[in-house]
Formats: sequence, C-alpha cells, structure tokens
Amino acid sequence: MKQHLWSKTQTDWEGFEPVSYWFDNKVLELPLIEKSPDGGPDVPTTVGNVYQRFADKKLTEDSLTGSVINMEIETIDGEKMLLKGQDFSRRILETLLKFSAEGIYPFNVVLYYYDKDTCRQDPQHCFSFFAVHGDKIVDERLSFFDHHDSGFDPSVFAKPDYSDPTWFDEPEWDVAQTKYWYRKFYAESGSSGRCTKTRTVAQKMCQFLSLLGKAGVPQRFLRERIRQLK
Repeated sequence: MKQHLWSKTQTDWEGFEPVSYWFDNKVLELPLIEKSPDGGPDVPTTVGNVYQRFADKKLTEDSLTGSVINMEIETIDGEKMLLKGQDFSRRILETLLKFSAEGIYPFNVVLYYYDKDTCRQDPQHCFSFFAVHGDKIVDERLSFFDHHDSGFDPSVFAKPDYSDPTWFDEPEWDVAQTKYWYRKFYAESGSSGRCTKTRTVAQKMCQFLSLLGKAGVPQRFLRERIRQLK
C-alpha cells in the first residue's frame, strides 16, 4: 500500500519492509551548509564532503551536538565545523560519523526496519531501525523523521535486488539471514531489558516473521540459525 511522504507532498512510496537495508552512496550527496566562523558567507557542502573530512579523525565527546538547526563538529585537536541544513541530512551525517568513531565502516552496516510511529500533534512519521555489523547488533535504535522540510528521502536506503541474482539460492539466504537477525534482536533485547519497544510492536514483528516463514525458505538454510538462537 502506498504511503504519503510529508517531506515530498506530491510523492507516495511503498514504505519500509522487513528486509535488509544499507546506506546507498546517494547519502553522500545530501546537502548541508557550512557556516562561516567569522561571519562570512555560508558555503554549500554535502554529507560526503564532511564525512570524508572527519571520518578518520577523533571527535570530542560533545561533538555532533547542537540545536535543531545547527550541528557542531569538533576534533580533539581543536578543528571545528558548524553546519546547518535539513534534519535528515544532519541525522545521516551523525550516524555515519558515530559508526566511524566506533571503528565501523558505515557502508558495511545492515539496517533492519522495525517500527513506524506517527506524531499526534504535527504531520510527521518516525521510522526506526536496528543496525548489524559483522556478527552483532551495534545499535538498537536508529530513527529518521519524515516531516515538512525534513529532507527525508527513503531512496537512500538500498535493499536487495534479486531480479538477476548471481547465485540461484541468494534470495533464500537473504531471507534466512533477515529472519535470524529479527529473532535475535527481539530475543536478546527483550531478555536484557535494553529494548524500549512495547509488546505490541514485538507482536507486529512476529507477524512479519510469520510471513517470511511462509515464503518457502528451505529448512537447510534456517536450521543452523534457529539452533544458534536456542
């Protein structure tokens, strides 16, 4: 079913699905503005330019903070940059730099969508993901907001395209992997109390997983994953 985009009022989209996502290189083209520290003219820039400049530098603990309009980046060596721009661009940049600070290449992170919330006072939606890198969940909640002037663009979240797979079983492997991570997410976060989502959301995800289970995934792909969760 088509969903309305508040950030692009003339655009509808299919919505997120319970599949694997990752950041497309298009995130590097998202616009930002560098504010002059001495009152000079602002300079147009992009998420990619700022990420390339700071990805390998150690940022201060207070970096990536600021008002709803401005974001300040500062390294431990005293290098600073004051940015402004749309909410979505700033949140993407913050996510990329935080992963880099943890020694994680952000374009190797896999994102799994699990919740959509709607604001009752303003026309906006909040979409939440958990993030996987390697063999572990590295972030339980990454949220991005769709509202007027947010710049939210769902096309920067890439997902698998199996119209012409390299391997015959590639789609089944991906479904099995997706099912594994959703189960692991709810099993671990639920038992440790770290997840703040309600039982209702968990039940919704169980319905998603039930649909995945009906997709005809061969048992040989799921047996080892299921054993690991027990």
